[in-house]
Amino acid sequence: MGDFCSQNTTIITSENYIDSYFTLNGNSCLPNSGTGFSLTGSVPTDTIINTYVSGTLLTALPAQSDLTYSDTLRGLLSSIKNEYCFYYKRYMFVLTQVLTLAATPGTPMGSGSTYDSYKQNAIRINNQLSQILLILQNVSRLSGSSLDIDSVNDNLLDHMRKLQDTDMETNAKSAMIEYTLEKNSSSRNLLAIYGFMNIVAVGMLVYLYRAA
Repeated sequence: MGDFCSQNTTIITSENYIDSYFTLNGNSCLPNSGTGFSLTGSVPTDTIINTYVSGTLLTALPAQSDLTYSDTLRGLLSSIKNEYCFYYKRYMFVLTQVLTLAATPGTPMGSGSTYDSYKQNAIRINNQLSQILLILQNVSRLSGSSLDIDSVNDNLLDHMRKLQDTDMETNAKSAMIEYTLEKNSSSRNLLAIYGFMNIVAVGMLVYLYRAA
């Protein structure tokens, strides 16, 4: 399967990477007007997700007599996928900015700096993506499909740990050293810091199309 979000061709810039899906679309699979269960990076328990999906998300769906329950679930899955890709594209952009600036000598990194703003937003969007994946998995189970998100979610959690690590900037610089010494191309340098975060695995959602 190709890139899960390849159909989303939105160009992400420093002007629109902080956009809210809820604000632009008027809805979100996440609670609290699309901000999610928590902004602290903690992962909601299965019980919290189950209760939210069955008691809030599904009951909020408009009643359409011409649609079966399965049709409604498929529509919900498609909507959740769109929201995931909305934030995934922005996460890829902001994470690239964070890693590039972290590996650039002389980058101001204090509170209020451009780097700090990117980093805090990377943490926020990472948290939203993790929560969307958990909701997506829960809804896919209700539809009778199997959606394996473990490897993707593990990578997001690993990203979160690294983003919140006080040594993150030092580690990102270390990942660049061998490439800088060899004076390889900038694309190879970016590949080095992407490797540090194992970024490629974030976009893989196995079996989603079976659930849709």
